[in-house]
Amino acid sequence: MIVFHGTSAYNAASIIVDGFSMDAFYSGSLGKGIYFSRDIDKCVEYGRHILKVEIDEGSILKDDFDSISSFAQSHSEINFNFMSQFEKYTLSKGYKGLELSTFNEIVVYDLSCIVSISQYAVK
Repeated sequence: MIVFHGTSAYNAASIIVDGFSMDAFYSGSLGKGIYFSRDIDKCVEYGRHILKVEIDEGSILKDDFDSISSFAQSHSEINFNFMSQFEKYTLSKGYKGLELSTFNEIVVYDLSCIVSISQYAVK
């Protein structure tokens, strides 16, 4: 699966040399992970330097928001953090990343599913 990642010039150079780091990323709408999109225009919102990334498609769970919402409600706790439920749901199904058609995003929770990274464009 070919996806794209928007970032700064400095980060793009670092990612090309060293790969992605989970320590460098914060939690987004689908929890803590590395975010990608098939839509380059969406990636430009996060940086003008676009990286082209190949991900093992078999490692990505393609699901909808309703399935995860049901899972999250059945696993609620006192200190419930809804965003962390996306990662728990995905990993509980044996996948390393999640693609929700609702958000037009792919989030990777386990970097081992990334096959290759290359510079793609500057917008």
